[in-house]
Amino acid sequence: MKNTSGCQLIRNLTAGGIIFGMMTVSALLEQPEIIFPEIAALVTGALIAERQVWEVSRVKFVALMTISSLAGYAVSAFLPIPMLLKIFICFVFAAVSLTLTKCTLVPMISACILPLLMHTESIIYPISVFVLSVIIAATQWILEKSGFRRVRRHVPVKMNWSDQFLHWTWLAVCIMLYSIYPVLSGNYLFIAPPLIVMFAEMMPPSNKLRGKELKILAVTVMCAIIGSECRLILTEYLGLSVMISSAVTIILTLLLLNVSKVYFPPSAALSFLPFIVNRSALPYYTIYIAITASVICGASMIMAKLDRKTKNA
Repeated sequence: MKNTSGCQLIRNLTAGGIIFGMMTVSALLEQPEIIFPEIAALVTGALIAERQVWEVSRVKFVALMTISSLAGYAVSAFLPIPMLLKIFICFVFAAVSLTLTKCTLVPMISACILPLLMHTESIIYPISVFVLSVIIAATQWILEKSGFRRVRRHVPVKMNWSDQFLHWTWLAVCIMLYSIYPVLSGNYLFIAPPLIVMFAEMMPPSNKLRGKELKILAVTVMCAIIGSECRLILTEYLGLSVMISSAVTIILTLLLLNVSKVYFPPSAALSFLPFIVNRSALPYYTIYIAITASVICGASMIMAKLDRKTKNA
């Protein structure tokens, strides 16, 4: 592997270029369905971070992201059932997919649930997710072959089926209960898909994020501020192109991640979610995100204390 600082710069420039490309194509074609905020999370975990944060091969990466986006699109467009049931179906679909493939690509949950909350009925969404996933997988391969990123072989996760069932069932129950108010009130930002991914990543007892909750919370809130204020001030108030506001968002978000050294993928995704939410929600966006993020980080800290007490008992 080449010079560390140089490699980091190349990975950041490449990741930023992918996000900017997505935002630019969406703006030029006037197709908001092309914008998939979780791409920011995927490039953070698959390109920027020195080590990929999920256990998944490149083929499985593309396949899981694509099938999850197709499943979410199908449920959103063709199933006239209550929103809570739609969310439950998509969450279970993602959980079963991850378990059967022995992978930990939790962002596929976001790909599955986002079209529900955005009421997506266009096939453009899963096509966009597929294309962007292929680009990220190909870029990661190129960076590895060029020596700008460590080569990492996929080793399927060993699964205890009963433990997996209990784990995902518990997560599903918690998410469904927390989703009741947002669904009934129509305020879906409380359950923004990156937050659901954040919950799924921080709740397992074996997760490596324990002790970093406050840093993650701070970075998450800062990302929410960056994205919402860039769009609100630069595009909505000053009338500048969304390409300019997204470029500034990319620069500030990457600076934040690298300065803080907190490469937490869901936080990055929350910088770009404001580009597809209603303008009226932008002034309150950070508040909604901060509330749920605080609940998640608080729950993680409580779980850590309970685990320590159990081990010391």
